[in-house]
Amino acid sequence: MTALDVGLPILAVAGTGLACATSAYLVTTNEEVLRHTTVYVGALDADLRWVAAAIEASTVLRAQIAIVLAMLVGGVMTHSPWCLLVGAGAWVGPRLLLRTLRKRRAEGVERQLVSFLQALANALKSTPSVNNALVSVREVLRGAVRDEVDVCLNQIRLGATFDEALLNMARRLEREKVDAVVTVLLVGWQVGGNLPKVLEATSVNLREMDRLEGVTRSKTAEGKVQLGALGLAPFLICGGLEWASPGFFSPLQGNPVGYLVTSVAALLWVAAMVMAHRILAVDL
Repeated sequence: MTALDVGLPILAVAGTGLACATSAYLVTTNEEVLRHTTVYVGALDADLRWVAAAIEASTVLRAQIAIVLAMLVGGVMTHSPWCLLVGAGAWVGPRLLLRTLRKRRAEGVERQLVSFLQALANALKSTPSVNNALVSVREVLRGAVRDEVDVCLNQIRLGATFDEALLNMARRLEREKVDAVVTVLLVGWQVGGNLPKVLEATSVNLREMDRLEGVTRSKTAEGKVQLGALGLAPFLICGGLEWASPGFFSPLQGNPVGYLVTSVAALLWVAAMVMAHRILAVDL
């Protein structure tokens, strides 16, 4: 083992420590960097709390900075592009992962809205209090919707009103169906009337919407597969003709008419792809 083999790891560790200390100094002294860091930590903390993670946002940020700087030092010393890829993944990976988990959790709540409304409607038939109905419904719920009901009940116990707890849930989830359910609950609770019947009708409508969305997704998925096949067909046909008969498209090359025909064909292909994409981009 040479002195160079021993010195390189020590130099890498020292360089990483120096880079971390420099970054920490810049973050604490530069107001603009500090402001962006505060915003990033706040967004990261909101995502972590939303998925009920036990780790703090500041810890994640420190780990990200350490990994990125270590990969930069390693990339400079080893001239390996993998170090840069790992560093980039360490910087953008946590937010992408948390956003994916947050989206899945919101979709899970949305899928359980029908059963939640039915259970709440049955509970309201035995008790006129919406808060007591939520407490009784919580025992029969499972998954993400139960967690959201727990958050609402905890906020109510801490002094928030029923309206504020529901509106906070709608802001957290940011889903159209959740907004519709919250609106129905708030209007029915404030105006009065037969709220259990309104909730049952809403659950029926949501079930029908889910069915229509499922049909739409299946049909559009088939259309997207067909669109991909049709989009590749001209290239496959042209490639097959050129392979079977070399020089088949030579008359289109080297003269203005050929360039015009090729340009028109390309524009028509692009227009067809754009129109087909817009047609398939249907949403209920």
